[in-house]
Amino acid sequence: MKYIKKNQKIPTLLLEHLDFIKNNNLSIDFESLGGDAKKEIQESLLEEQAYLCAYCMQRITNEIDKKITIEHFLSQQLHPKKALDYSNMIGVCKGGTHPQLHCDKTQNGKVDGNVILNKLNPLDKNCEKLIDYTKNGLILSKINDEDVEQDINDYLNLNVKSLQEMRETALNTIWELFKKKYEDKKNWTKKIFDDEIQNLKTSKNGKFKPFVNFLIWFFEQKKEKYK
Repeated sequence: MKYIKKNQKIPTLLLEHLDFIKNNNLSIDFESLGGDAKKEIQESLLEEQAYLCAYCMQRITNEIDKKITIEHFLSQQLHPKKALDYSNMIGVCKGGTHPQLHCDKTQNGKVDGNVILNKLNPLDKNCEKLIDYTKNGLILSKINDEDVEQDINDYLNLNVKSLQEMRETALNTIWELFKKKYEDKKNWTKKIFDDEIQNLKTSKNGKFKPFVNFLIWFFEQKKEKYK
């Protein structure tokens, strides 16, 4: 999970729709939004999140195979007044396929609109501090917090095998590139790892690498072994 800093500017068509609802004394209803307005929201969310799913950090786009979904962090069912609140909207992935569903599609999780995550919230700048990883791609609570573990494994299912394997593959790929770039291990220094970390923290063409915080975690661990 990566912290999302929301844009202060509300997408234009959403703002127009909110004005129309107010002026005509209509009920707040997300489904009443037109396709163009939803597309504009999707584009804004992709830009905010550097094309990563708010929960699992895999790549999302406007393309069919990686299509972004607009998710309400506080569900429309439990918080109907926030259904058109842009600050409550995040972009997520398609959520996998049965039985390996994850993110907002997890059974017994957010999918039915009755679950509120205990502590993990990508809109909270402290969310990254709650998470730790293992080298084989598992996500853990950094301080063995049961609430965080429930969010990870029950409500979001972020350790489902398909996601774990994708994280592992992403790590193996970047690690092999690193070793080719710096073939002589005798020359490895803390600065080399710092440079790699800084590179990961810098988006390219407005996009971060998939699972970027996991990759950063790995290089931070490696860095500690060097001077």
